[in-house]
Amino acid sequence: MGGSGINRNDSVDGETEENWMREFLLNSPDPLLRTGKEGIILYANKAGKLFLEVLKSQVGDKVPIEILGTVRKVALRKKPAQTELKAGEKTYSITFTPLRAGEGIILCASDITPLKQTKEKLLLRKMEHEAFSRIAELSLKNQDFQTLLNEALPLVTAALRVEYCNILKLMPDGNFLFERGIGWKPEDTGKIIKKDLASRAGYTVLSKKPILLEKLDRKNSIRTMGFEGYQDIMSGISVLIGSVEKPYGVLTAHSAKKEKFTEEDAHFLNSVAILISLTVERKEVEDAHRDKVYFLETLLDTIPAPVFYKDLKGVYQGCNELFAKMILGCSKEKVTGHSMNELSETIPAGFGEVYKRMDTRLFQKRGSQAYESKVICSDGLKRDFIFSKAIYKNCCGAAEGLIGVMLDITGRKNTEEKLQTSEERYRLIAEQTGQLIYDIELKNGHVEWAGAVTELTGYSYKEIENLDFYDWLEHIHPEDRKRVQQSFKKCWNTGEKFHEEFRFRRKDRSYFYVKNRGVYLRDEEDRVCRALGVMEDVTEIKQSSEKLKENEELYRSFLQNFKGISFKLDRNFSPSLLKELLRK
Repeated sequence: MGGSGINRNDSVDGETEENWMREFLLNSPDPLLRTGKEGIILYANKAGKLFLEVLKSQVGDKVPIEILGTVRKVALRKKPAQTELKAGEKTYSITFTPLRAGEGIILCASDITPLKQTKEKLLLRKMEHEAFSRIAELSLKNQDFQTLLNEALPLVTAALRVEYCNILKLMPDGNFLFERGIGWKPEDTGKIIKKDLASRAGYTVLSKKPILLEKLDRKNSIRTMGFEGYQDIMSGISVLIGSVEKPYGVLTAHSAKKEKFTEEDAHFLNSVAILISLTVERKEVEDAHRDKVYFLETLLDTIPAPVFYKDLKGVYQGCNELFAKMILGCSKEKVTGHSMNELSETIPAGFGEVYKRMDTRLFQKRGSQAYESKVICSDGLKRDFIFSKAIYKNCCGAAEGLIGVMLDITGRKNTEEKLQTSEERYRLIAEQTGQLIYDIELKNGHVEWAGAVTELTGYSYKEIENLDFYDWLEHIHPEDRKRVQQSFKKCWNTGEKFHEEFRFRRKDRSYFYVKNRGVYLRDEEDRVCRALGVMEDVTEIKQSSEKLKENEELYRSFLQNFKGISFKLDRNFSPSLLKELLRK
């Protein structure tokens, strides 16, 4: 009796457990299917029936063709298997478990869509990161901006998995230039897009945030970029290159799919735009640097004295035209990149050793240096020069080399012999070497000054910065001003270099004589735009000339009125009769 009671209870519990399991499987959120060996669907729980509806199948049909092969393989080998299946917008991982005695197969599907999306996002982020790293590398290595764009845009297209990518450059007139593109028609490159047609590009320029295509005109969205014939484009995103204050243009990406661009996509595209912007700024700096170098070369060639500069190894890094022609008798290109040893044919050994010794002393003591030396010039004549040298440094304060200016004092040496003391002689030389260098922007009259400003004019550098071109003209002596203006006008029309002497007013309203040499520069349209020149103080020379004339006049007057015998002695102390007058 007791034994039968136990069996009856076990039977009840077993039925309960079976019912519970059946209820659990029926209401499980995961699709559950049972098939026969040939793949006929024999059972499906609630989730399984919904799963079959998406696959356009039902109980009694064969399993979808995508998994039929796996079902038959599992039934034949009687070994579990696993695969993935895309059903609608979801992705499932399906486990195939064979039943005992070959009764069929149990299919259990798990929704792994979030996991797949996460993996896909990670893959996209990885692709974007690799693309960004590659573009950053190209921006650092690539010297040519257009080559950078040609290589960067395909990387952007691949990373975002879009079909179209381009750069629209903002022109000064507000229109846009189709600079580069991927996926677009070849004839689009170089196309000018009117600003009234490119409303979306213009909106992007005025915005600091990425602009999505669907936020604007959905019906004719691509037309807001100024393009026709791209009806397949369904979505897009555009970001600003540069800043709202200083925009370069717009970087865009478009897709033929109804893609929803994420914040990460916008961040990636914006980062690429920043890299392009930095490259543009670097290019502008390099262009400005080249312009500055050209200006300095022109300025050096305007200076009426030989100028050169060397590195720490004594290799010439550059010079002006006068140094190359007058001193070495060759072109500037042949001087640059060579040392004195390599130019020994044009520099006599004895003089070369002096230059080297003085250069070494300057590098040791730093600062500046000035000394006299004789130089055999390219015409074979020996001339006297004052060498003024100074160390030049880089932005970090480290010495890079030296720069030297040679002042030809051969003619002045004859004047020096007439001076009474050596101190007075060197003082006069120092005064005569003072120069004022100016650069006039003729469009606005702005003047940049350099040189011995305070020594010659009495103005400080800060004060003279406020003097424009018209103030400069007002400082010319009224008696000289009209003549100088006429000379300037003539050289403006003929293109000749101007060379004038006039009196210039100091801060204390006194005047000094200057020798003014300069040249007009023209722009790409052959219009005169700037004037570069050097003003040299020749007051002492003028005064010496006038004094000499005065002494000659006094001497002549003395001889005419002297009542006696005047004579002079030659180097052998032999008298030479000049004049004999009989006393009355």
